[in-house]
Amino acid sequence: IKSVVSQNKTEGEEVGNKQRGGTSTIIKDSLSAYVKTSGTDHTGLGRWSWYLLEGKPGHFTYIITAYAPCGNKDSGDTTYFKQNERYIQANGLQTNPKTMFREDLLALLRWWRKAGRRVVLMMDANKNVEDGVMCRQLKGDDLKMREAVHHQVSGTAPKTFFRGSEAIDGIWVSSDLEILGVSYLPFDSSVGDHRPVMLDILLESLLGKRLNKVVPVKAR
Repeated sequence: IKSVVSQNKTEGEEVGNKQRGGTSTIIKDSLSAYVKTSGTDHTGLGRWSWYLLEGKPGHFTYIITAYAPCGNKDSGDTTYFKQNERYIQANGLQTNPKTMFREDLLALLRWWRKAGRRVVLMMDANKNVEDGVMCRQLKGDDLKMREAVHHQVSGTAPKTFFRGSEAIDGIWVSSDLEILGVSYLPFDSSVGDHRPVMLDILLESLLGKRLNKVVPVKAR
């Protein structure tokens, strides 16, 4: 098992005993052998974490987990939104947490896609996965990413936050990855308060066709 985690490292003990936010991306079993490198959000706010996989030489795929801030200026001081807001104020930036997250993540994804990399983005978007501002931009000609559940299944998606009313969690994949199956799971199958999203991708499209294989020893 390999895991890369991210959390807010820009503040000290003033955040309290419970620090909201952060992400983790886990690679396990045979897939872990194809990890090239990993990384996290460059700001130190813990907004995303990622792995880069390479199977066939030159066949690269990024696996990234992201958590978009929600809330507003009236949110509590310990919230993830306020953590981002304090970072903005401390660095004299002319933006807000939601806009900064959207612009920074889209810039990273565009850089990867321009380099010809494949991308799997797992995200709590805190916006409708079809109609949200950022979610619409993921479909653009420069990224060509689609939300897997809505791409495979017609109809209205269920709410993915137990107190919510719409789907705000999803998995976006670039158009050069082949989806085999996708599903929302029930709330009670998760330790959290969000509905898990499950995706099955063709391994050859993720890693390429020339994969390392275990060669059995020939019998005498």
